[in-house]
Amino acid sequence: MILIKDIMAEHLTPLHEQMSLAQAIDHLMQSHMLGLPVVNNQKQLVGFLSEHDCIPYLIGDSYHCDSHVLVKDMMRTQPLTISLDTTIFEMAQMMATNKPKIYPVMDGQKLVGVVQRSAVMAALNNQLKGCRVASEIKNAPIGAFFSSILLWTGIGVLHTDRLNSFEQLV
Repeated sequence: MILIKDIMAEHLTPLHEQMSLAQAIDHLMQSHMLGLPVVNNQKQLVGFLSEHDCIPYLIGDSYHCDSHVLVKDMMRTQPLTISLDTTIFEMAQMMATNKPKIYPVMDGQKLVGVVQRSAVMAALNNQLKGCRVASEIKNAPIGAFFSSILLWTGIGVLHTDRLNSFEQLV
C-alpha cells in the first residue's frame, strides 16, 4: 500500500505569517507550487496560502501601488492536513470531496512536507498501470502460455495455437 510519506515533497520552505504580499508571491513563484503552508516563529503550522488567495490582494495593491498586507491577513487559518501514514486512496478520496490541491503533511504537530494532487494522481496511475499488466498476464490465452512452455521445453509438437482453454489440453 502506498502511503503519503512515499510521495510527499519534503524539501520546501514554508511561508512565514509575517511575510509581505510581495515576498509571499516571490516565494510561491520560486517554489513552483500553487500554495504553501504558513508557519509562525515557533515553526508551527498556522495556515495555508495559495496563489488563488493572493490574487484579490494583488489586484488591489498593485493598482494602488501600495501594500501593507501580510501573509497572516490572506491565509486560510485552518488548513486541511494529512498525516504521513495516510494511504493514497484515502488522500484521493479527500481530494475528491475537498478543494485543496496541496495538503500540508504532518508528523504529529510537526510540518514535514506537502503532498500535491498531481503526486497522488501519478501514484494512482502507476497503480492502475500495474493492475493492467497483471490483468493482461492473467487474461492471456491459455494456449499462448502452454505454447511458450512447450517451446521452452523443446516439446513443441502440439498445435497450441488452437487451444482456448485448459480443458482442451487435458
